[in-house]
Amino acid sequence: MAFLETQMLKYNTVIEIGTNVGVFTVFFASWLAKRTKGKVFAFEPSRTAYERLLKNVAANAITNAVAFNCAVGSQTGFFPFFAPEQHLTNGSLDAEFARQFTSILKSEPVLVVDACLIQQLFEPDVPVLLKIDAEGAETNVLRSLEHFIRIRRPDIVLEVLPQYEANLNELSFLCSAGYRFFSIRPTGLSRTTGFAAGTSRDYFLTAAA
Repeated sequence: MAFLETQMLKYNTVIEIGTNVGVFTVFFASWLAKRTKGKVFAFEPSRTAYERLLKNVAANAITNAVAFNCAVGSQTGFFPFFAPEQHLTNGSLDAEFARQFTSILKSEPVLVVDACLIQQLFEPDVPVLLKIDAEGAETNVLRSLEHFIRIRRPDIVLEVLPQYEANLNELSFLCSAGYRFFSIRPTGLSRTTGFAAGTSRDYFLTAAA
């Protein structure tokens, strides 16, 4: 958050994929409120987390956040969502991710919307921040957003977990689209040549001008 505070006045719109209970949603919306029409579009497939998100948005009197109880992917449809027992905010579309918390999983269908629909939410040419924390589904989300990323070149904040590092590094389109990779560390940004999940797992990607 300390790093993002230095960046937020650059953006008019935040697309937040994997919102959980809305800690960052409230943060983003509060900063975007300083811009006349700044909005957060938040996507969270877990019903439990989504309900808490709505309560947190209301408790903080946030009026510029729009929340959707769904995931984002390569096509619209219903897909299984896996919730580990007694870890209701650690659910995932990836069963292996959810299983690291407990072997007892509850599976239920959730709506996944085609990533191409995201572009319909806001006006062309507005500066966008894309934040992805999708509990193991980050690679699939980025792949589904390839066209959007190539055309709009948003700044990207991304969580990188060790077991998914190799898959993320296979997304060569990020490099060909001109993105530079930075690990977000307590001391500031550190330039990298790709993703490496160390003690600092959050990355900032920005496209060269």
